[in-house]
Amino acid sequence: MRNFIFLFFIGINLELYAQKQSFRLEGEVSNADSISTITIMVIGNNEISEPVSKVRGGKFVFEGYVEHPCLAIINSDKVKGGLGVWLTNGIIKVNLAPYKYEGQTEHRLQTLSIEGEQESKDFILQMNLQNKIVQSEKNILKRNTLIGDEIEKYINAHNNSYLSLFLVNQAMYYCGVQRTKKQFFSLSKELQYSEEGRDFQKEIEKTEQNDIGKKVEDFTVPDTQGQMKQLSTMIKGKTILNFWASWCAPCRHENKILIEHQKLLEKKSIAIISVSLDEDKGDWLKAIQKDKLNWPQLSELKGGFNSELAQKLKITGIPYTLLVDENLKIISTNFQDILSIVKN
Repeated sequence: MRNFIFLFFIGINLELYAQKQSFRLEGEVSNADSISTITIMVIGNNEISEPVSKVRGGKFVFEGYVEHPCLAIINSDKVKGGLGVWLTNGIIKVNLAPYKYEGQTEHRLQTLSIEGEQESKDFILQMNLQNKIVQSEKNILKRNTLIGDEIEKYINAHNNSYLSLFLVNQAMYYCGVQRTKKQFFSLSKELQYSEEGRDFQKEIEKTEQNDIGKKVEDFTVPDTQGQMKQLSTMIKGKTILNFWASWCAPCRHENKILIEHQKLLEKKSIAIISVSLDEDKGDWLKAIQKDKLNWPQLSELKGGFNSELAQKLKITGIPYTLLVDENLKIISTNFQDILSIVKN
């Protein structure tokens, strides 16, 4: 599953503290004697007193304020973060330990137990349930349906919970855009018109436009030499359209994966075309060279997400990857699913 995390630590004055919910996260790490520091990354506009905590006797503490319940990823100096902790008002007690799920190549800090508000407990229950389904059901269609059903059950029972809004975001992958749209509009008006809710409505619009079976709207964009290239004339068969930027770390990671699969892609007669949202040509060309990208590269080099192309295709986040056929008809909109198609 894919999790996209944006971290903003924005200073706020004392008059705003009363509007926020205070939390105290008391943690204990089991089976990891070598861990000496723990760090916390919180989504959204929140205040953490200190984002790094020393581990003493296997224990650590974080305190701060959150505008509303939200996800926090807990990392350490030895083991990367796993599912994370759902922060809510009040005291939360969590026991973590390194754990490796089936199919993973490394251990991650996962939650063994948690005490606090029910929403914090519900988060880990939902994540564990999804992982259990992933491990037990190998048929992708059945797996996605089962996970989508569980998400819908929770949303129907908790339509005013920020955890439900978080799960709706996940549902886009498992349920498809139409079912997810129905789930989103079953949430409370407060959630729908929250900042996160408005952002997700934009995601729905983008997904509806670029849904499986629909055609990507043709466009003409310069290549690295400044020559104008029309997408429809470049595509001769199945093609991966990869939207990225030099400053986007997850995009650079996807570049690496595409390089690793390039021979297999060629064997399957699947081409790649990358479209960058960079605005600085030097940064763009340097990233192409460093990542050793030897397939067509296009960019308007202006506007970023506000560029004409990004607005036309409703691109609101990157990396964003599509698999299309020779007629620009969309076959897949998910990077992992595209890799599965390539491998099978």
